[in-house]
Amino acid sequence: MKLLLDTHAFLWYISNDARLPEHAYDAIRDKSNEVYLSVVSVWEILVKNQIGKLALPAPADEFIESSRSAHRIVTSSGSVAPVVATDAPSRSV
Repeated sequence: MKLLLDTHAFLWYISNDARLPEHAYDAIRDKSNEVYLSVVSVWEILVKNQIGKLALPAPADEFIESSRSAHRIVTSSGSVAPVVATDAPSRSV
């Protein structure tokens, strides 16, 4: 299956945030799935970081690239479905 992560799903996944539902974690971790991050999400992360609304542990471009690589997430400029829903109940930690 192809998964397109929205900005929150990406940030929550790479930071192991409890707001991302367990089924979303499982789908992203499943090596049989192709996981994508939209260039729009990359842009959103860069902008939020530049205006001070998103603190990152490294320069934004380096942070995004290293996080994508570490979690085998590809940047996509095309449409990929389904989108991982982030509005489901959160998983317990």
